[in-house]
Amino acid sequence: MPQLYWRNEAEVVAGGLLSEMPQVGEGEYDEDNMPEPSALSPVVAEDFPRWLDLPKGMWETWEPRFRLPTGGSMWPPDSNIIGTKVGGWPAWTQPADWPNCESGHRMEHLLTITGDIQLGDCGGVYFFHCRQCPGLPWDWRFDCH
Repeated sequence: MPQLYWRNEAEVVAGGLLSEMPQVGEGEYDEDNMPEPSALSPVVAEDFPRWLDLPKGMWETWEPRFRLPTGGSMWPPDSNIIGTKVGGWPAWTQPADWPNCESGHRMEHLLTITGDIQLGDCGGVYFFHCRQCPGLPWDWRFDCH
């Protein structure tokens, strides 16, 4: 079960960089699922929603521009970035499954972990949060091929 912990930027900065990698607590993971240390090298990239994630009005505006003579549509293949990312749009492997918070708000995409690690048969884990509700409630989804 994924866990998400909110941290305060001021506390993180005040605490300074960690001098050592935190150790795993007793019984926190079984031996076959022990995470390995890794480093991210972030880059800035423009990310766009898949056509299924577009609001209806936007879909109706854009779909005719990508319509093929055969009747289908051809969307730009590189419009939605697939990989581990913060923000942007989920690169769903399966049909979109946006969660709602307990107050009924559609949650915003926060983080995707995919492509860089083996999850099932190469799907992804998607984290969402609601900035409209106190405490920033969050939820997650998992999909695979």
